[in-house]
Amino acid sequence: MARFFRLVKNEYIKVFKKLSTKIMIVLIIICALGLSGIALFAKHNMESNNYSSYDATGDYQETIDWLKNTNGDPNEIAMWQYLIDNDIDSDDWRYDVLSAMFADGTGDMSGIKKYLDDNDWRGFCQYRLDNDILTEGEKWEYQYRLDKDISFDKSNEKKNDLIMTVANAKNTIATMGDAKSDGQNSKAKLEDNIKLALYQLDNNKLDNTANQMTLFETERA
Repeated sequence: MARFFRLVKNEYIKVFKKLSTKIMIVLIIICALGLSGIALFAKHNMESNNYSSYDATGDYQETIDWLKNTNGDPNEIAMWQYLIDNDIDSDDWRYDVLSAMFADGTGDMSGIKKYLDDNDWRGFCQYRLDNDILTEGEKWEYQYRLDKDISFDKSNEKKNDLIMTVANAKNTIATMGDAKSDGQNSKAKLEDNIKLALYQLDNNKLDNTANQMTLFETERA
């Protein structure tokens, strides 16, 4: 047995004396270090991307440039500039309400600027109710938010979605008049959507729409 181990030892010595073996060992070490460096770099890059805040002002400026080049609405240009000047990103309620106002062609910041500056969503809602020509959905939304003290904040995301469901349905019904329509856009279907959304809002049942529909129909019966 001792002779066997001596033979193995001698073979190892011969192998490690070869230049090719030494080169292979060096290459293995270099590859290992290189892969470790790449892994650390990738990890650092991912962490930087995950934790750095997104700067939307670049996109805003591109929009402003495009509007200027296409003779866009000066009020809309002023809106995007306001977002830049006040460092308002797309997660801010002021971005949402301003975008909606300009989307439906009612963009004018002169009356609401004070409330935007003060980050006062209640004052904004009341001002629009008192001074602006609103759709049925907008009238209901602003009054409902004031009555229930529901801000536009992202922390109320599920409630905001339900509120918009009701507001959009009310707007659609208002344009339908007495006309009848089939399928999902029928007046009866829209009214049921409103009732379900209000049931969820008023009872704070914000999850599992299918289950809430069952509970809603059971309580209604």
